[in-house]
This record gives sequence, C-alpha cells and structure tokens, in this order.
Amino acid sequence: MKINWKKFFCLALIIYLAFTVTPVHPTEFFVKNANEIETALRNVQPGDTLTMTNGVWTNQQIQFQGRGTANASILLRAETPGYVIINGRSNLRISGSYLIVSGLRFVGGESPTGAVVEFRGNAGNSDHCQLTHCAIVDYNPPEKSKDYKWVSLFGKFNRVDHCYFEGKTHSGTTLVVWLSGEPNYHLIDYNYFAHRPPLGMNGGETIRVGDSKFSMYDSYTTVEFNYFEQCNGETEIISSKSCENLYRYNTFVDCEGVLTLRHGNRCTVEGNFFFGNRNYEAGGVRIIGEDHQVINNYFEGLYGSGFRSALPIVNGVPNSPLDRYFQVKNALIAFNTFVDCRYTFVIGAGKNSELSLPPLNCTIANNVVYTSHKIVQELDQAINLTWEGNIMQGSSLGIEPPAGITLTDPELYLAQDSLWRPRDQSPVRGAAIGNYDFVTQDMDGQLRPEIKDVGADQISAAPVLRRPLTPAEVGPAWRSASLPVVLTVQKRGAGQVTVDPSGQVFAPGTIVTLTAKPDSGWKFVGWEGEINDTANPLQIKLETHLTVWAVFAEEKPLRYTLNVFVFSGGGIVYVDPAETNYIPGTVVTLTAEANPGWKFDHWEGDLRGNENPASVIMNADKMILAIFKPGTGVNENQQRPEKYHLNQNFPNPFNPVTRIQFALKNDGWTRLKIFNVTGTQVSQLLDQHLGAGKYEFEFNAAHLASGVYFYELQSGDFVAKKKMLLIR
Repeated sequence: MKINWKKFFCLALIIYLAFTVTPVHPTEFFVKNANEIETALRNVQPGDTLTMTNGVWTNQQIQFQGRGTANASILLRAETPGYVIINGRSNLRISGSYLIVSGLRFVGGESPTGAVVEFRGNAGNSDHCQLTHCAIVDYNPPEKSKDYKWVSLFGKFNRVDHCYFEGKTHSGTTLVVWLSGEPNYHLIDYNYFAHRPPLGMNGGETIRVGDSKFSMYDSYTTVEFNYFEQCNGETEIISSKSCENLYRYNTFVDCEGVLTLRHGNRCTVEGNFFFGNRNYEAGGVRIIGEDHQVINNYFEGLYGSGFRSALPIVNGVPNSPLDRYFQVKNALIAFNTFVDCRYTFVIGAGKNSELSLPPLNCTIANNVVYTSHKIVQELDQAINLTWEGNIMQGSSLGIEPPAGITLTDPELYLAQDSLWRPRDQSPVRGAAIGNYDFVTQDMDGQLRPEIKDVGADQISAAPVLRRPLTPAEVGPAWRSASLPVVLTVQKRGAGQVTVDPSGQVFAPGTIVTLTAKPDSGWKFVGWEGEINDTANPLQIKLETHLTVWAVFAEEKPLRYTLNVFVFSGGGIVYVDPAETNYIPGTVVTLTAEANPGWKFDHWEGDLRGNENPASVIMNADKMILAIFKPGTGVNENQQRPEKYHLNQNFPNPFNPVTRIQFALKNDGWTRLKIFNVTGTQVSQLLDQHLGAGKYEFEFNAAHLASGVYFYELQSGDFVAKKKMLLIR
C-alpha cells in the first residue's frame, strides 16, 4: 500500500492542535462609564461582552465601536436589563459591524448633539448591528422646537427590535432611516411606540424611512410586528420616503394620523391592524406614488377625514419635484376589511389647483366595507380605475355603482377576539374575483386557497398565526418586571438640591424629600417640570419616572427709589450720586437750578425747607418736589429792554446745535416753538412765565433730519418767526 505522506502529516498536525491548543473563550469587561468603555474596546475581540454596571449614567457620550463577526458579535449590555439608566446630556453611537446593544434605559435626559442613538460614530456607519430590549422615555430638550431624532439608522442590515419609546415632545422623528443611494435592508420589529403628543408642526413622525432627496432609491426596509399607541405627533405616523419598503403585521391603536406612502414607489402595506376607537383624527393608509400594494389589512373605527381618512388616494402634482406629490399610478388595494370607518375611500384627496393629477390605472379589488357612513368620497375622477369583487354596505356608496361593487350586507359578526369576521354563510365566501395568486395568506396568517374569500379574513379552521398585537408582546422583556423608577433633578440658576434618601434610582412607592439651597445672592423660586410647587422642602412619592427642575433667581440687594419732580417747570434739579435706586443709608445731594426769570423757592414731599443744595438719607423710597417761582425777570445789572426782539439763531446753518436769543419788554407767559416746512411743530423749547429781560436758549436738533426749520416766539401780544437751516 502506498502512503501519501503529505496528507498523513497534515492530518497528524490537525489532531495535535485539536488536543494541545487552548481554545479562546469570550471575555467579559465590566465598565462604569464612557471612558472605561473606550478603554475596554482597545482589547475587545469578536464574541466579547462589555457589561455596564447597574446605576445611573449621567452625562455620558458613549462610543461603542468594533468589528464582530456573523458568528461572534460584540455585546454592550446592562448588568441587569433595565437597571442601567442613562440621563443628563448623554447619547450613544454604534459604529462597526456585528455589534449588539441590549438592556439600556434612556430616561429624562437630552442628547447634546445629534440623535440619542445613532448607528454611526468614530468608526463610520454600522452594518449588521442591533439595538434591542432598550428604552427611550421623555428624552426631551427644554425647547420644543429643537430637532433631534431618538434613533437614527445609517449603514446596512441593522436592526431595532423589542425597544420602547414614549413621551417625545420636541421636533424630530422618533426613529429615522437614512439612505445613501444604496439599499440598506434594515429591520424594525417588535417595538412599542407609545404616546407621542401632537407637535403642532411638521417633524412629529414616529418612523420615517428615507427623505425626499433619496425617495427614488430603494431602501428595502422592513417594519413589522410593532405596536403603535397614541402616536399623535403629526399626520404621518409612518412616513415612507423611499422605494421597496415593507410595512406588515403592525398594530395601530388610537393614533391620530396615517401610515403614509409619502415619497417613493413599490411599497407594500400588508396584514396591519388599525383601531381608531372613533377618534376624529385617526386614519389608515395614505397613498402617493406608483406601484404600491395595500393588502390584507384590517381597519376599524377610523373617523378621520381628508388626508386622515381610512384610505385616501391623493392627487398628484404635474412634473412634481421630489418634495411634493407624485401622481398615484398602478396602486392595488385588495383583500382589506373596513369596519365602521367615517370616510373609507377618498379618491383624489387633496385636489386643488396644484394637486391636479387624479389617480391613474389603480385597482380596488375584493375588499369588504361595513359602515353606517358614505363609503366613497370622490373629490376627483380617477383615470381607468378598476373596481372588482368588492362587497360593501353603508349609508350610501357616494358614486354611481360600478360593476365591481356589490352593495349587500357582508354579514360580519363581532368574534371572541373582538374582530369583525364573516359568518360561515357570508356572501364574501369564495367571492373574490381576479388573478391574485401572490396573495397566499390572510390577515391571520392562514393560507388562502385558489378560490379566495373577499376581505382580509379567509374563513378557515386552521390555527390563527397572527393577531392584533398587545403591549405585552412587544418592547423590552424587562418592562413587565418590577423596575426601579428614576428621579431626575435638574436646576436653573445658582443653588443646590439635596435628595433624601440620596440617589436617583428608587423602588416604586419611595417617599423622597427634595430640599433646595440657593447660593449666596440667589433665592429659591419653586419647582417646575412634572411637579409645580413652591414648598421647600418638598416631599414626593415616586410611582413612576419623574423629572423635576429647581428654579433659582438672582436676589437683588435691597435698594430704595428716589423720584424728584419739578413744579411749574421753572428749573432743574441735579442729583448726586446720579442714580434712581440707592443702597440703604446713601446720602444724596440735591441742587436746584432755576431757569432764567425763575427762582428756587423750597422743597416739598420727603424733603422740607429751602436749603439749596440739600441732602437726604435714603432709608426708604422717597418722592421730592422742587418748587420754583417766577422772578422779576430783570437782572440787577440789566436794564429792561425797550422793545420785544427775536434775533437770528447762531450759528446758521448749524449741525446739530444752535443758540436762539430774544428780548422781552414786559413780564408774561412766553413760548418758543420749532416748526418744519409743512408747519408741523417738531419741538418746544419754552412754555412758561418769564420776566422782562434778555434770554438765550440752546436748541439741539440731533433728532431731526437736514432741512429748513422755523422758530417762533410768542410773549403776550408779541409774535415773531425766523428761518434756520440744519445741515447734517
């Protein structure tokens, strides 16, 4: 026998290595902050785990990056799922390949930059990465208009699953898929999207897949088995803005909006359940674009109208730009069930002078409608619209009955699972028309035979594989456990807050005392946020997550106000120091200076006597009046003028100050006014009693434009006017 020595030695080497080489076991790194995560990542290998220790992680910008493999991912996890609480100004970046993040809770903080969680970071975009069993709750900035997303998906083949999102009150989509020109194949599944209040403007979507810029590119994102409850941010609960996406097996409960195929083509909406509970803002699926399919969906109690109807088919814009409305073409709406919807079908929704292109070549086939309202609202006449195999009952059809609609009772009944299902003898049984071999299942996941029933439900004895989801079937597994609640205390202004017992994480039912201590020169104003109170200390019983702000305001030192008034306008008062508010005990000197023809007489109010200057001590708010009386008007060294006279101002032209001199023969009430060329008075220099004599007044025209002006003197029966020129 001839031996192949080469093969023999290779086999021997393999056997030797198998028994002598120590296998490499995955390593677990315990980390307490973002810096320790960064350090540990320098030594991490595929298959290793980074375990974040339980507790509150505040102001942590976490960069989780690395390269795992398909068989050996790198895991970043909570020590105990749900017990790692991230708050303050914190966020997470996932960048690399085959990375998994699990069990984290983002509660009551805000992202300092970008999204709370982004699938990109220092190592670039992510691929084959996963965010699972995590939660983001009330992670809002103080400003409602500040736009950031909670989750931003970049890269390819990433997954967000079994997560919980609640309480987004500021601008920005909750979860967004970003395109780069290539398909990304992301999966968004088994998440619980809870209450999001109305935003009042665009940017309140719960999910957005793509944007108008990349709307004509394929995404191949799948959104399935998610539970949406009271997602009321805006009209578009889900905004599909790319091509070849699949939205299936989701449940929508009391959401004020619609699943909108906003931009892009060739998307499928299949097997979803919409429950509106007769909410007048709740809708179903809005169709825009080409080659979309809406099949096997169940719509109940949707009372929205217009764009929020059960199924609005929107008019298009001629030569539409990417960010407007493309004409609906070749849409298929088939095998759906509509129960108690106020506006089931709206044809040509949004029609106006811009949205002027009606739907083209669309098919509405094998649907069941059971309502007490009008079934079809035709706002525009669709072009080549095919109706076939539909069975409907309502108050009226709303259009001339086409051949493809049978108006009869579909004989539905409310089954034990609270869904309206066809009875065994229902006319929907085996009544489907047309070749729809690709519709192989119904809404329950039961197989459809060759001869199909009309509507979303195929009458079958086979097990029901899919039902409307419940909150217990989605979101993190740890949500059902008794978890600690988080108390987030923040402050505005200068001061400190003590928490007794200390900490941020407490067992539900714990009574906590908050005490605010302002810094020197500050005072405590009150508590804001989810509690509004002025008690200090404040006792609260923690039953759920709570965010409280302690508000401090600068405490201005005690100061007194001095108000000085001049009686009759006969002069002015100089105040030294020249303030309006004074520290207690300040000595203020007041000096009264009379105008020509007047004399200071005495003080009144909180200062008495005729001493001038006079002093006052500021030990309270004070009001002082300076009393001036008309004098003789003639200086002891000045002769009484023989006549009235108004001199030409000097300088003239002027900019902006000039002087005006005049002489008064007798005592009398005197006025000196300034007028523009239209005769409108623009200033008054004098309006008081003057004695006989010569006077000079300064006029400052800094507030006037260049031009010709007139000044006029009136005293007794004397009136004189002269012209002056202001050049700026």
